[in-house]
Amino acid sequence: MIFVVDTGAMNNESGRRWVRMVLDVERETVTVVLDDGSEVTEPSDQTYDPALGIRRSTYDRVGHTMTLDLVEGRQVTVEIGGPDPVHSLAGRTVVYLDQNQWVKLAQYLHTPHKLQAAEHAAAATVIDWVRTRRIVLPLSAAHATEIGSARPQYRATLVPLMLDLCRGWQMRDPLRVRVDELLALFGARRHRRSFTPQPGAPAVFTLDPGMLFTGYADATSSLPLDLDDLQRQLTWVTSLYSAMLDAEAVDRTAAVELAGRWARSFHDLAQELRDNATARRHSRQVVFARIATDMQDHLARAARAAGLTPEQFRTWLAEQGSEDLTALPYLGTVFEATHIRVRNAGDTWHAHDLTDLLYLACASAYADIVVCENKAADYLARAWRGRTGGAPLVTSLAALVTRLQPAM
Repeated sequence: MIFVVDTGAMNNESGRRWVRMVLDVERETVTVVLDDGSEVTEPSDQTYDPALGIRRSTYDRVGHTMTLDLVEGRQVTVEIGGPDPVHSLAGRTVVYLDQNQWVKLAQYLHTPHKLQAAEHAAAATVIDWVRTRRIVLPLSAAHATEIGSARPQYRATLVPLMLDLCRGWQMRDPLRVRVDELLALFGARRHRRSFTPQPGAPAVFTLDPGMLFTGYADATSSLPLDLDDLQRQLTWVTSLYSAMLDAEAVDRTAAVELAGRWARSFHDLAQELRDNATARRHSRQVVFARIATDMQDHLARAARAAGLTPEQFRTWLAEQGSEDLTALPYLGTVFEATHIRVRNAGDTWHAHDLTDLLYLACASAYADIVVCENKAADYLARAWRGRTGGAPLVTSLAALVTRLQPAM
């Protein structure tokens, strides 16, 4: 779905300022409301398709919000950001929920009998904190892809809630974060400066269009710069929300198979470290070599972009790589968690571990608090030992509320 900013309806000779725009897809009209309360309505070229999940979209220029009336009856509000989107996050706590915690929030609304009393009360509190703009619950690509292949009934209860409570906030794709960390690291190394990781929540948790995925490209436009930016933001929101609301399940067979092969390769590495005494003694170098191989394209591009010569890059790989990687908030967590786990050959690797390693490690590096399962929390906590930073890790909504309540 493309949200078309109607410049024709906005132009008026009296100099009045437009304050709201309503795209009624169901009625195929676009209405611009001016600051004196008058309205201009024109036909829209958007064709209504109930399968896209949205009946009407209303953009409030003053409040920098977009309200979507969904086909299923819910009305959700999305923050667009305004002129200074960084400040729109200020004062709010970024809480990253693993998918199982989103399920609990949906159960609170649809099947409350499935929750224990403590989790039921905590879910109500978390939702209230979102509504009163005290916390942010960002959406990630992991959430979007995991729910995309779920049963229709499961998606029908969970997806609208996720879109409602995330309010448009996204966690940048971890692969984007990976590149940013590597660019900062190699930039420091090129100028022989010490590398000090900087807190990055405003950059990692964002309202910017397309940051949820890698490879997202904006459509070209002939609109003035301010309207072009607005149309990009509104189009991103309506397109993402429509895609997630689409009732047709996504076939993830190929993706799951690739993740399964990845998991089996780490299982094999764990067996090798168990059986090969020399490899076990040098396990950090072995794991670094494996991770460096997995991200070799990003490593090479970042080093090249930072101006490192091939010789400098080879020296870095041989002499500084594993130590520098540990210093990076996200990639250091991936490295340490992987190293800890492959030294435990009895722990079976699964396809879904790839998602946990990518997204929970990133969240633990940049969010204010992470709510996840016990096993993931244990590995992440161990990965942060001896390192600076790391979000608090809790394993239930009740524990989240207990941890945040004093500050709320």
